[in-house]
Amino acid sequence: MKKIGLVFILSMLGAQAAVAADCTMCALGPKVQTGTLDGATDSHQFGRIFRDGAMSACGGAKACPGVNAGNSGSDQVADVYAYTNSSASSQCMTILFDPNTATNGGPVCGINAHAIAYAGVYAPDAVTNPGTNETICGGGARPYTYLGDVGASITQPFAVDVPAGGQFSIVVHSNTSVPVTPCEYKFTITSCSGTQLELSSDPVDMGSVIDGAVGTLDVQVKSCGTGDLSFTSAALSGVDSSLFSITADTASGQVITPGDTRSLSFAYAPPLGSSGFNFTFLDIVSNDTETANYRTAVFGEVGDRPDLKISDLKASKSGGKLTCSFKVQNAGLGNAGASTVKIQSSKSNGSGTKLMKESAVAAIAAGAKSVKISSKKKTSHSRCIVTADSGAVIAEANETNNRSTKKVGR
Repeated sequence: MKKIGLVFILSMLGAQAAVAADCTMCALGPKVQTGTLDGATDSHQFGRIFRDGAMSACGGAKACPGVNAGNSGSDQVADVYAYTNSSASSQCMTILFDPNTATNGGPVCGINAHAIAYAGVYAPDAVTNPGTNETICGGGARPYTYLGDVGASITQPFAVDVPAGGQFSIVVHSNTSVPVTPCEYKFTITSCSGTQLELSSDPVDMGSVIDGAVGTLDVQVKSCGTGDLSFTSAALSGVDSSLFSITADTASGQVITPGDTRSLSFAYAPPLGSSGFNFTFLDIVSNDTETANYRTAVFGEVGDRPDLKISDLKASKSGGKLTCSFKVQNAGLGNAGASTVKIQSSKSNGSGTKLMKESAVAAIAAGAKSVKISSKKKTSHSRCIVTADSGAVIAEANETNNRSTKKVGR
């Protein structure tokens, strides 16, 4: 966790992976938070907010403009920054959004970036297709609610009121759908001091895990203040908590000196046959100067399964040698990891099966095929029998279509 302004905690949520622990924001003096919308490392959501041109101000709540009707089903990229007002009173937070200054030598976002503030922990994965007023504005069963936005995608400040102890998120999203041209933006923040902790993934993004499998993630806990951090405990609670677990914890009960790290290991195990998006809460107790009782989200999505089968199988015979050639196809919606394929031969009636070769198969993306694989062997047999995922290491959508046969001349 990193502090912003008087009493704010900042952490960056990357799209498909945890960001590295970085406590440079805790150095004395003003700092600049920079970001890039590139379509590769960002989070994804469907649709975006309608830009009504009115920037939010403290002291007067602005109604959420709702989803932009013209692209509610389009794939947008977004960066998410999580904050907490841990003071005993409501705070007015001002965000100076600047999409018109290059920060790393690349093109600026300009009118293709927009900034929004939400109460709670914003999760782009929860903004499903198509985007609706509820998914964009939050509320209801969603763990976030609209607070305000910059109004127009230009360099200007906007402000929101954050209740005492309130957690909120700043979202910077693209205004056009993917693919997007990488572009840069920034906003100005202040420094922090005292005793602070930071998580290398905040919120904790477990990514996509197929049903029946277990996904794991190690999160670093870093002491990035000027005093020793006493880390008391970490626990999961709330919605879907039974699907997540802390499998290892080297931080609880420890005193972590400035600059040192400990770790929390998480597991996400969506049950067989499940689907959709799951989330729970991580509650941390420490002597963090600004947030002794910190809550963030842990979330994951049930991924699509791959489906391996044999494609383009050919059987030929010449000079007493049987040749079997084929490709392994992934007909499923999920990517398949590395596997093996077994090539066998048999008599024309299928009897007398013998092993010709077993080959390694590299990972295959959804909808793709492997390179051509072939095996040649001198035999009296005239039938090729090929089995994908012969080692049964891939959890597939269909486990009954791995085997194919082909007879010479057929």
